[in-house]
Amino acid sequence: MLYKSKLSLLTYLTDVADSSVAEVAGALERPLPATGMALLRLVRQGLASRSWDRRHRTYFYASRHAGGLASITFPRGGRDATITTHSRI
Repeated sequence: MLYKSKLSLLTYLTDVADSSVAEVAGALERPLPATGMALLRLVRQGLASRSWDRRHRTYFYASRHAGGLASITFPRGGRDATITTHSRI
């Protein structure tokens, strides 16, 4: 479940730039707190960026690899997936 969730977050952020936690949670039908923590993990892993919007008083998230390709590898029996990004030619 964690892998599918991470992949769906990355896919959504690549397709929809500058999304708030509420927008992502609503689109993916996930709980707001869990989505917020998952997005923060992506930021800490360098896979997403976060910016503060003073007007809306919220953070907006975007894929750091928008316009590129990403592949995700699931090891057998392992818990951690490996995400590799490739720029488009």
